[in-house]
Parts: sequence; C-alpha cells; structure tokens
Amino acid sequence: MTVGRLRTRLEDGLVLACNDSAARMLGLASSTELRGRLFPRDHYVDPDERRRMVEALQRDGEVRDCEAEFRRADGEVIWLRISVELDRANGWIEGTIEDVTQRKRAEIALRESEERSARSSETARDCVFVKDRNLRYTHVNPALVALYESTTSSLSGSPTSSCSTPGPRREFARSISGSAGPDRGGLHHLPPAWRRPRLPHRQGAAARRQRGGGRDLRHLQGHHRADPGRGGRTT
Repeated sequence: MTVGRLRTRLEDGLVLACNDSAARMLGLASSTELRGRLFPRDHYVDPDERRRMVEALQRDGEVRDCEAEFRRADGEVIWLRISVELDRANGWIEGTIEDVTQRKRAEIALRESEERSARSSETARDCVFVKDRNLRYTHVNPALVALYESTTSSLSGSPTSSCSTPGPRREFARSISGSAGPDRGGLHHLPPAWRRPRLPHRQGAAARRQRGGGRDLRHLQGHHRADPGRGGRTT
C-alpha cells in the first residue's frame, strides 16, 4: 500500500512538508502543490476530527490508525488512515497517511445491507436467524422467538441444542387429539412446516402405489371367475 508522509504545524494544520504520494492521494500533482495548504480547512470533511486528534496527541503524544474522511482537491471524499506523533519541541505533527477508501466503502455497504436485512426480518412471518461458527444464535427475529416461546435476549448467544420448542409440540398434541375444536382440529391445524407437502399428480400417484393406496380394490370383492381345472367351480 502506498504511504504518504506529512508534517503539519500544530497550531493551525499548515502543511510544512510532505511527499508526492501524500499529494496524489489528495488529488494534487506533486508535493509542491500540497505544501503551504491549510490541511484542516482544505481537506478535512469534519474539522472536529483534527481537534479530537490534537487533544489525543497532547494527552498521549501519538495517535495510531485513526480513520477519517478527507476531501480531495477535485471534491471526491476518501477515507485515510492516519498515524502521527507530536513533536512538542518544534510544534509540529508528523506521520503517515494511507488510502483505505475501498475497504471502508465495502464495510459501510455490508453494514447497510445487514441493517436492511435485519429490518426485513423483523416483520417476516418466516423464522429468520443468524448463527456463528459455534452454532450460537447471533440474530433472531420475532417469528423465531414466538416459535420457541422465549425472548430475544434468552435466545441470543444460545446454541441450537439448548433450545426447546414447547409451542409446536403442544400444537401437534392438540391437532391429533382433536382438542383444537371441530373448526381447527386435524392435520390442517398443524404448523406449515409439519404438514406433508403436496406432490405433483404423477409423483403423488407413484407414492400412493408404494403405500398400497394407488387403486381402490373394493369393486373386486365378490367377483368370481370359472376355473376349468376345478370342474367349472368358481373361485
């Protein structure tokens, strides 16, 4: 990664010295164009960022890997990572800058996508969850919380194996016992995930034949045919 070097005056951020890499990051052709510019006025998107950095420098003497937005000479906003030290004797700040714009934009896009997904899952009727590599819930939506008859705080951080599902079990018991009433009893009252899926016509017919239910054989009861080997007796 290309590294720019800067030296700015402590009191106002005037650029005292820099290299060409720093100038190009900020949209300038060479270090000559960058020297003499007021860095906070010309390039900080939020000037308060420099004020906070100076406070940290005066307290700790250095700042490492501070990331902030800067404005290039052409107006484009970029992200720079700054690592600087305070030279109290000379009254200047000296350090390096690195362009981390692509990574920051990817992080922001991912965070916004996750936030949109989280908002959508809050109103979804299906159960939506996210687990970490240890199979612990890191996000659960209200539908899953209702399924487990639990709370979000109880499920978050819990492994799947420690969760029980009392709601569906009681629903199943009511359905097969008919205790749900004539309007709601039977398998139609089971949760959707417990119902047998409908099969296409041909596939369903094959499945019924495997279960012995492919044809109604009741019409063959009492049917007789002549057996010549038995003297014409019927069977």
